[in-house]
Amino acid sequence: MLKKEPITKPLSNLIEIMQFTENVSTKIHGVLDKNEIFRIVVDEFRKSKKYTCYILLLTDDQKSLRVANTTISPFKIKAAERLIGLRMKDYTIQLDKSRFLSQVVREGKTIQANVNDLIGELFPQSLAFSILQLFYFENAMSIITPLELHNRIIGLFTMTSTKLVEHFIPSVKNLSRHISSALELAEENSSRLKIENLLAHERDLLQALMDNIPDTIYFKDDSSRFTRINRAQAKNLGLENPEEAVGKTDFDFFAPEHARDAFNNEQEIIKKGQLLVGKVEKSEKKDGQFRWVSTTKVPIKDQKAQVIGLVGISRDITERKKMEDELKRYSENLEELVKLKTEKLKESERLAAIGETAAMVGHDLANPLQVISNQLYIGKKMLDQIPDECKKAAIEKGILKLFEGVAEQIHYMSKIINDLRDYARPIKFEPVAVDAKNLITETLSTLSIPENIKTTIDVEEKLVSIAFMADPILLKRILINLLTNAVQSMVNGGKLTVKASLADETISISVEDTGAGIPKENLGKLFEPLFTTKAKGAGLGLAVCKRLIEAHEGSITVESEVGKGSIFTIHIPFRRTT
Repeated sequence: MLKKEPITKPLSNLIEIMQFTENVSTKIHGVLDKNEIFRIVVDEFRKSKKYTCYILLLTDDQKSLRVANTTISPFKIKAAERLIGLRMKDYTIQLDKSRFLSQVVREGKTIQANVNDLIGELFPQSLAFSILQLFYFENAMSIITPLELHNRIIGLFTMTSTKLVEHFIPSVKNLSRHISSALELAEENSSRLKIENLLAHERDLLQALMDNIPDTIYFKDDSSRFTRINRAQAKNLGLENPEEAVGKTDFDFFAPEHARDAFNNEQEIIKKGQLLVGKVEKSEKKDGQFRWVSTTKVPIKDQKAQVIGLVGISRDITERKKMEDELKRYSENLEELVKLKTEKLKESERLAAIGETAAMVGHDLANPLQVISNQLYIGKKMLDQIPDECKKAAIEKGILKLFEGVAEQIHYMSKIINDLRDYARPIKFEPVAVDAKNLITETLSTLSIPENIKTTIDVEEKLVSIAFMADPILLKRILINLLTNAVQSMVNGGKLTVKASLADETISISVEDTGAGIPKENLGKLFEPLFTTKAKGAGLGLAVCKRLIEAHEGSITVESEVGKGSIFTIHIPFRRTT
């Protein structure tokens, strides 16, 4: 039996850096403040005493980088400031002066660079030498990777040390992705707080409106229990605080006969969904006091038109003549006002909850998924280090096929996470000049298309010579989903055709396949979230496509025939470049 060889030192260092970056990722998990995220990352790097890190953020004009945070000590920063003659917080790095930094920002790739070369690009030779000595960066290497926010590069994360090697790149990229995810959560939390503050403001306005109306106003659920009342109604019920009425009924305040009549009338309103307008009745309390009131009650309906309660306004009959017109306005508009307010509050809360949940789910799934990816990477490296005979035996047993299968499942799970995030998060439309043919060609080049599928690109001649304004990142996302679906529909091979044309100030891009086709009864459901006919998949791909196309103020159509194939066509307005 062959003796196992020990794991080499490079692999040990690789495991160490993976554990370190995973620990930093864990520390920032759930942190909802951008500056606190940066602080935690820098503190953890300082504790390690092995690596230097910088967090660089793009300026508003996207042409320079500024240092947001670093592990460099204040003492050395002051020394550097004396060398370069500028305060560090005022110093910006112009991208056009650094091919390394501009490459990462421009292409979104992670690179490894010699620190001597990096400093040499930015400062004169004598000054660069002094800076290298000051920071002990002679013979040091840097790994530079992009920081993103909603698929947009917002800056760079760099890790510098004399011990960095190329094998560390996946771990540094993973840490950068976790920082980016944490920043997205922080931004979305800020947006959620704004929505909550807006909702609280809306509720305060509604309460102020209620409390400044002399009539008694009250809301009840479908069991005639009070859910909200104004101050006039609280005074009418003999309460100091309106909240004391919540959960109680008329039986707690009025004579049994009056309470029973009111309950029966309200249940009739809730059952039939009808209004009760201007009913004159005697309101008698338990102590025998009474007054004549004119009462209006309006059913409250949810989004499914189901009655879930009612709102009522009661007024002293002596005010009737004076307030008749205003009462009429209330009776006509109050139902719509309550409905609109209710829908607005519920929809805002629903969207906020979906966005937060989707981001949290995506972030939580990304962590274990990256661990699996790292373990797969280590497994491959360990396979390379075992004796040739053992390695050959492992390969013959199908270990490479096993690795390949795990990698495919990781890619599939990543797509589900991306679809969930894309569907839930706000879409930022950033148009630039786009060449249709280049867009289609570049998108196809990113896909693995089987050899038994023939691919054809057909771009109308007049569209070849002009560019149009659109968001290329969103369009590529749309095309990738449509092309992937088309390829998956042609399990036995076929023909894939991508066409682009311009007519009536509309750009049309179609993806046509000769696959299985779609039954007519499913065509109307294709773009609904979570609808799918596949054995695997979350059913969000086409729903995401629809949202991204609508961000362009466009639309998508589909034609399909079972057994012959399908054609999905994107229609977006033609916006001329300036």
